[in-house]
Amino acid sequence: MKSKENKEINTLRTMIKAFSIALIIMIVSTVGYAQQLKTISHTYAQGWNLVAIPLQAQDNSPYAVFDEVTPPLWLYDYQNGFEVGVDEPAFTSIDPGRGYNLLLADSTTISVTGATVAINTPFHITLAKGWNIISTPWRTEVDWADSRISITDGTTTIPLSTAISNQWTEGVLYSLDPATEVYTALQPNDTPVNYLYPWQGYLLFSTIEGELIMAEPPPDNTAPVVIIHSPIDGTRISLITDIIGTVEDENLVEWRLEYEPVELGQPVT
Repeated sequence: MKSKENKEINTLRTMIKAFSIALIIMIVSTVGYAQQLKTISHTYAQGWNLVAIPLQAQDNSPYAVFDEVTPPLWLYDYQNGFEVGVDEPAFTSIDPGRGYNLLLADSTTISVTGATVAINTPFHITLAKGWNIISTPWRTEVDWADSRISITDGTTTIPLSTAISNQWTEGVLYSLDPATEVYTALQPNDTPVNYLYPWQGYLLFSTIEGELIMAEPPPDNTAPVVIIHSPIDGTRISLITDIIGTVEDENLVEWRLEYEPVELGQPVT
């Protein structure tokens, strides 16, 4: 399921010249790569978690990303198929598309500031021989199926099912329940389909060095839900005015206010 985002437009000040006209206020949702930084949050349960960050963190050092975690930071990555700790030289950064093993003494909310990963192009994740922890780089789920997943050895790119037949990978994902510390196997091309969800890491075993390729998400053509609390619809504005309201959308990347002069309810051309 997609995680919802509710962006509060707090006391947005709009400079408008003194027209004796009404204004149409619009919120525009842009799907694509956004250079604007945003902060997103997720709460992880006590215990061992396979964690992931679905954006490119502004500061992707481990201690910056997980600064809300009560010390010490028990965080592990897989490098070249082997697990390495956060203070080992091989552990360098927290990156989208990758997952990490994190031990929490208590339930903890992680807040990260960064840029949304481009959703108009496929995403490539490096695979090492052995165990890898992968994740969706986006804030939307990814089907664990041929429709969204392919694998390349650097020469040939093939669908997930063919990669399994070629024994490049077992093709089974493993998710971890922190409450029970039990792994659940997620089969490829299953019915109903299994998904990689945002903020979650998944274990995958590979027998080759290559890349896993996630196809870009389908286009989101659903308009965001916009509620303007103040001023009320039809209000005439001739001074600096606070516009207060909310914008709600599963894939909101950025928003902006636009205005259009109207007379007698019709746009002025």
